[in-house]
Amino acid sequence: MSKFSIQADFQRDAGRLKAARAKLPAARKAGMRAVGVQVIAWAVRDFRGRSVGGSQGGTTWRRIGRSAIASRLAKRSPWQAIGATLAAMTAVERPLRENLARMMPGAGTRQQRGAIAHAFEEANPILSKNKATRKKLKAKRKGMIDTELARHAIGVDTGRLVNSLVHGEPELAGINPGKMRPGTPPPPRAEFKEGKESITVGSNLEYAKHFDKLRPVFPRTMITSARKKELQELLADVQDEVIRESYEGKA
Repeated sequence: MSKFSIQADFQRDAGRLKAARAKLPAARKAGMRAVGVQVIAWAVRDFRGRSVGGSQGGTTWRRIGRSAIASRLAKRSPWQAIGATLAAMTAVERPLRENLARMMPGAGTRQQRGAIAHAFEEANPILSKNKATRKKLKAKRKGMIDTELARHAIGVDTGRLVNSLVHGEPELAGINPGKMRPGTPPPPRAEFKEGKESITVGSNLEYAKHFDKLRPVFPRTMITSARKKELQELLADVQDEVIRESYEGKA
């Protein structure tokens, strides 16, 4: 007869199970930390996508307006140089236009008065030249705005806000939010707060709250059903791995 027998070491197994059970709090903690890292990774990726007009995380950020771009450009020397030229032209034209106002008849329709003004401008070489120059300068400013809008990314002008989601937190060191503009002061340390069975992550940058009013970094739509399932699976996998290693005597 052929026989096979094996004897289980229940005492050893009981000891392993006891050790594994003692690891449950650590397993929960490791699982929640992995969830926190994944949520921040999504937040950074979504941030980058929405900054250029995407709808990551189930929402799209309101694009910046032309007037806001013009306000930024107004601080730069090319824009200021155009402004200085326009102001100088206006100063030269002022006595000529005052003369036109004195010549303008009190009676007549709007069209008639407009025709007189047009004829006066066309006949005056300074006004005629300035009109063409002014048109070119305004077109140049429009082009500057168009160029800035085309390459503008919301919230990442310096890179400080998106970096505030990970800065200074060792757990998030593997997430690359992109470079900050040289000379930009570092943001405050990111939040990565662990509870017994919870995790809180996010930015501690003051103006992030103001930014969130119109362009939330963590919109309610961020955690879709697919992402929720992925987080649940990640949580279970990490917990199981910690407990398995403990049972096998590896941790």
